[in-house]
Amino acid sequence: MIITDVDQLKVQSKYLTVDKAHECGIMNDLQEELKRSKVPGCGLAAIQMGRPLACFIMIVKDKMYKVVNPTITDKHDS
Repeated sequence: MIITDVDQLKVQSKYLTVDKAHECGIMNDLQEELKRSKVPGCGLAAIQMGRPLACFIMIVKDKMYKVVNPTITDKHDS
């Protein structure tokens, strides 16, 4: 189930190692949830599944990226 409640999405996520991300199965869970989601999308974060872990997956041009501990380094106004 994908969470859309803004307050739940603002929970501080915990950092983890790449090994821990694979060990706990979060990357596989994200892939499966994105596949079966009725809402079209190109990515999914662990927090959207109610798991406050700093990781997400995204698909760009048919290539899947698995990202652990992302950091925003720059910001642009739209």
